Formats: sequence, structure tokens, C-alpha cells
Amino acid sequence: MIYAIGDIHGQAEMLATALNYLIQNLLAPEDTVVFMGDYVDRGPDSRGVFELLHQFRAHHGEERVVFLRGNHEDMLLTARFDPEEESLWLFNGGWETLASYGIIHSPEWFSQLPEADRDLIAGTLLEYPAGRYHFVHAGIPPHDAPEMPREPRLWIRDEFIESEQDFGAIVVFGHTIIPTLQPLVMANKIGIDTGAFLPDGKLTMAAFDPEEEIDGVPEFTYYQVNHHGKIEAFRLRKAKPKRSLRRKPKPEAAAASEDES
Repeated sequence: MIYAIGDIHGQAEMLATALNYLIQNLLAPEDTVVFMGDYVDRGPDSRGVFELLHQFRAHHGEERVVFLRGNHEDMLLTARFDPEEESLWLFNGGWETLASYGIIHSPEWFSQLPEADRDLIAGTLLEYPAGRYHFVHAGIPPHDAPEMPREPRLWIRDEFIESEQDFGAIVVFGHTIIPTLQPLVMANKIGIDTGAFLPDGKLTMAAFDPEEEIDGVPEFTYYQVNHHGKIEAFRLRKAKPKRSLRRKPKPEAAAASEDES
């Protein structure tokens, strides 16, 4: 089984609830856990998030834990070298990240981050293919998508979400908050960013079987944590065809109708 955890954005308490539930109720030694990126910014405790990520990797094993890169990690890394990029990152939640570490902004801010956290960020992956699923932070550019100035797998939105292209696997993604705060489920993609940093947002964790035979929209279970520490489980099932309310005409009636026309 693969468990995918959506955008965290500094919400350490929500992440702790999700990981505790995962460890105590679901996780098997052979399972893989994929974190979808955007660990930092906007929320109050990016430092606490990284502490939990380190602890979980040590608990479950490095080979079974995948850290994807999000656009916020991308901004953090590029902010080191470019004042304009630094301003962009700070405006989009970087101030909250520095505050969680007790770092006062200065030219040396990056070197003041814990080395283990810097290494984790630098080692994040752009994507993780696994059987019938393909995990990526923002999405995969369709064939007809225009060129983007930044890495599309970290930044793409509408061009990917609106595409009906067959990507060769079901793409599981974050990055774009689903307005309903429930997963977006389509035949070719599943979105699990449900706005954890928003006042009414939720952190979503979804379970996928990479060997499952999929015909149309997949079935899967997902779990959501709210800001009150409550976690709920949901099972998404395929909708059964609705029975028609119209009665089929009897053969005699059908024949009579044809004679009258």
C-alpha cells in the first residue's frame, strides 16, 4: 500500500495526528509513504514539521519514505541566490518559516537552518512513479501545454487539472487547493491538497494500492485531519448506475405504438 500525505504548510500538529493514526492503525512494514511537498511556509511550525518528518523516516525506514519537492521548497532553495526570489518566498510564507526557527532575517538565514532540514529539502524528488499511480507535487504538463518559466511539475495548475490526457498512470498531486476541501477525483488524476493552513482546512492522507486493477475512476480510502485534532476516514467508491424510473413497454404495447405511427 502507498499512503500519500498532502501539502502540510507548517501544520505540525495536524501532521502529528495523521502520522500517529497511520502508525497505530494502518502502516505495515512493506508500505510506502509519500509526502507530496510544501512542508514549509504559511503555517506556524515548519520546524516542527521537519522534526516529525525526521522521526517518521527513522521509524519506518528511509527506503520506504518518499519526500517530494513542492514549489515552496523550490522557492526556499532559489531564495538563497536571488533577492527577487527571496522577496517572493518571504511574501508567500517564508517569514513564518524563519519565525518557527527563531531566525531573524539576514543574509545568513539559510545557513542558520538545521543541516538535517537543509539536507532533506535538497534531497526531495520531483516525482515518484509507482505502478498504476504517479505521484508529483503539482502535476504533469500535457502534450499541448505552453512552456513554463519554472519546473512545471512544481508549479503547473489549470493546464494539467483541465486536461483529459491519458498520462499513462493516475497522477496523484497536491499544490492546488480543492475548493470543496475534499479530494478531486477524475479518471486520470487525484488531487489531495485540501488547504491545511486555511482556518477550515484539512490535511488529507490517502491510501492507494499500486497493483490494483483500475477501470475508470479508482476506489480508495482517505483520511482527513482538522484543526481540532479530529481525524475522519472516508471510502470513495464507484457510483453504481442508477436504475431508470421509466418502465419498459410491454412487447404488445410497443408493437401497437409502431402500428399507430
